[in-house]
Amino acid sequence: MTDLGEAVLALSRQHDSALMAMLLTLPRLHGFLTTSQLLPSTAMPRLARSACILILAMFVAPINMAYAHAVPHDPFSYAMFTAKEYAIGMV
Repeated sequence: MTDLGEAVLALSRQHDSALMAMLLTLPRLHGFLTTSQLLPSTAMPRLARSACILILAMFVAPINMAYAHAVPHDPFSYAMFTAKEYAIGMV
């Protein structure tokens, strides 16, 4: 494995809960911004809208840090949790 690959794996293992909290936050914010039309796709390019969602997620992600360890790492559970977070964001 290359040095870059080993560095990325080491960082992902070290910051596993922070990465999981960020991944749990993104669907909720995307659902909220899609439903509220705060950043409509007709007025803002996709890249700029995605950047805004990522910036907002950095401030909201610490809320999900407590729940990051409770999410199982199998794909089905993660998909269900993502769907739940997206549905909460749409409300």
